[in-house]
Amino acid sequence: YYSSYGQRTLRTVEPLQLWFKEKTWYLRAYCRDKHDQRTFKLTRMKNLVLSEETFEARPLPSLADSASTDHKTGNPVTITLRVDASQAYRIYDDFDEDQVTMNGDGSFTATVTYPEDEWVYGYVLSFGPYAEVVEPPHLRHLIKDQLQKMLSTYS
Repeated sequence: YYSSYGQRTLRTVEPLQLWFKEKTWYLRAYCRDKHDQRTFKLTRMKNLVLSEETFEARPLPSLADSASTDHKTGNPVTITLRVDASQAYRIYDDFDEDQVTMNGDGSFTATVTYPEDEWVYGYVLSFGPYAEVVEPPHLRHLIKDQLQKMLSTYS
């Protein structure tokens, strides 16, 4: 399996669910190597081997629990994003209803807790100019610094 961090790993998993999200298929599975539930993007799986081994089905965690455990490299950080109304489809795809408030101007405020790592920085940046980190201040500064570095690359 090729991770979003550029790592190539060999995994043994117990499949739980095929999941279609954002135009991509994923496998939610219990990973025997990590001793936890993980989500694997199907296009990153190479040289699959089907085992004859059987296993007892495990309970399937909620999607909200899954999102917070798929990226475990950093300390949890609660992020508040202000997201433009044009990104409503992403709001409805990515967040549970209890994490989102619609603002008077049609924009959204989303509050979510994720482990803070490169994945979360990339996720915030993936909204481009359509989202702003409201909280926490250190993440606002970090995203601003990354944007300045990106701008210098193109200067």
